[in-house]
Amino acid sequence: MSAQLAPSYEKKTVLNGVSGRFQSGELTAIMGPSGAGKSSLLNILTGYTTHGVKGTLAFGSSGSTNRKLCSYILQEDYLQPLFTVHEIMLMACDLKVSSDSLNRSEKLRLVDKILDTLHLSYCKQTRCGSLSGGQRKRLSIALELIDNPPILFLDEPTTGLDSSSSLYTIKLLQGLAREGRTIVCTIHQPSATVYEMFDHVYVLAEGHCVYQGSALNTVPYLRSVGLHCPAYHNAADYCNGLDSSSSLYTIKLLQGLAREGRTIVCTIHQPSATVYEMFDHVYVLAEGHCVYQGSALNTVPYLRSVGLHCPAYHNAADYLLEVTNKEYGNFTKALAKAATDPSWRLAPLVDRLGGGGGGGGVPAALPPCPPAYDSNHNDAVYQGHRKEVAVVVPLVGPVDQLPGKMADQSQRRPSEFAKLLILMKRSNIQLYRDWTVTHLKLFVHIVCAIVIGLLFGDSGINATKSISNVASFMVHILYLWYTTVMPGVLKYPYEMNILKKESFNRWYKIRTYFVASMLTSLPVQIFFAIVYATIVYAMTYQPCELERYLMFTAVLVLNTIVADGFGLFLGTFLNEINGTFIGAIMTCFMFVFCGFLIMFSHMSDAMRGISYLSSHRYSFEALVLTAYDDSRSDLVCPKDEMYCHYVKANTIMRELGVVSGNYLFNVVTLVVHFVAIKVVGFWTLKRKLKMG
Repeated sequence: MSAQLAPSYEKKTVLNGVSGRFQSGELTAIMGPSGAGKSSLLNILTGYTTHGVKGTLAFGSSGSTNRKLCSYILQEDYLQPLFTVHEIMLMACDLKVSSDSLNRSEKLRLVDKILDTLHLSYCKQTRCGSLSGGQRKRLSIALELIDNPPILFLDEPTTGLDSSSSLYTIKLLQGLAREGRTIVCTIHQPSATVYEMFDHVYVLAEGHCVYQGSALNTVPYLRSVGLHCPAYHNAADYCNGLDSSSSLYTIKLLQGLAREGRTIVCTIHQPSATVYEMFDHVYVLAEGHCVYQGSALNTVPYLRSVGLHCPAYHNAADYLLEVTNKEYGNFTKALAKAATDPSWRLAPLVDRLGGGGGGGGVPAALPPCPPAYDSNHNDAVYQGHRKEVAVVVPLVGPVDQLPGKMADQSQRRPSEFAKLLILMKRSNIQLYRDWTVTHLKLFVHIVCAIVIGLLFGDSGINATKSISNVASFMVHILYLWYTTVMPGVLKYPYEMNILKKESFNRWYKIRTYFVASMLTSLPVQIFFAIVYATIVYAMTYQPCELERYLMFTAVLVLNTIVADGFGLFLGTFLNEINGTFIGAIMTCFMFVFCGFLIMFSHMSDAMRGISYLSSHRYSFEALVLTAYDDSRSDLVCPKDEMYCHYVKANTIMRELGVVSGNYLFNVVTLVVHFVAIKVVGFWTLKRKLKMG
């Protein structure tokens, strides 16, 4: 398999003809230095990257290219923060398994079993936003186990986790692999303990595979190409049980600053052996106690003095990554050639190079490779080398053991209409629980409507305040526009991460999510607009006629839902910062072209043509027609005024250049704008997901 990333100005080959086999029943780690091609390979395997790739990818013994067997768990655990663990698991179960296959009680038992297996039962009623990093990672895995996928891909599952959570996560993945799944993950500098838990290691350097085989064969393999692992296991790993993740360059820089006479103290998480030995003084804490303070080079003797003997090798994972980083010279070509030997994948009975200690003694025996229980995805040549030691019952069971109605994967999935109802239910719960977009927004709408009503007073009936009344229409339009656009601009970038994960793993189709989101948000937006319109209509003394009230409310409702579509477009097309900036600029221009700050009769033909693109133009015209068209009776001129210019309703319309009888045209145009912006928003949503 080869891959090229092709920006407009340059092509770069990131994978050079790599090949390999990931077997069921095995936990595989893809490793390598930064820029080696780990993420590119994982994205190709999962289907995230499809362009610029040449080669063959097959799943199962039949050689199928169907990625429906796979699930992909991203590095970042994007979860709905307002739902509890149990709620989000049940909703995922409803989206993945139809009620015809499992009834409600069976789904509850399935969810409970998965949560119990992943040790999440004790936090079932905890909201996802309050989970720890390890719990979030396990929940992400649990969500994908509901439909029992045979292949799991994970992008750096231990990143951001502490040592105990990292070890626990890898043990969990190892247990899931023993149930017959193929589990592949990328990982960055694992500790020796974590490294030895992998059944298969696939190492990349400069786009080449430089090693593929058992983790236990790493030291003999490196010795076969003349690279000898240092004499001790990573002392930092042994003392702390921590993984390596520090930057050698940064520590070298700090070491140089210290040599100039400074006192430099830093906390560090999971140093490699090379980094650890660069520290002049180490201060180790455990459970609030200092368990060691002294030179890094004295760690092994210190541990030996208390009866703890460091294992016989430097961390093989650290050494392998140091070699691929060319810290001992450029061995990439030699390693890439040696890595083509498939025998390194199998754990031998004896060290094939004649002993692990360099002497002539009896070579040490290596333990056998972990067993694989699902022969559907294994080649027969590997099966002969395996010995089954245990059988773990799968969470759901092999496909051939399921009832007839469950065996067919297409029948297990609910219909898109059923998924639509589930997504609408989820969105409604989320709206109710997110008080900032419901309770708070409703309260702000009421308060602002009252303030605006008090500010403009009787402008709707007072002939001396007709200009102020028209200005109040612009206030209504802008207020509802901004309070609807900005939440959408800020909401969708985060929603995109969840949507990307769930749609890629085939929870639902994008159009189903889009329709559910629209059908859920529109009633809320319409209700808020009606509340606001009712208050300002009454407090500004607009005509006391039901027809005019309904026309007034309809315009503000249409203005609001067009703004909702505009927020969707900006949120799916731009990031939060650019979306906020562009949204404000475009709103200002639409405001300028609405016909109030500068009348249409004062615009040039070109500018007047541009004004037809402004949604605010149609909202403004419709509100003016609502208040002053259809033979409205004369406005009231106060007794203390000698002359009121706008007593006749058609006077203000004539001066604004608003054509009588155009209300229906403006309303229909707003509907067209709404449909158009929603269609464009759906296109940008699909485009964003495809680009992501």
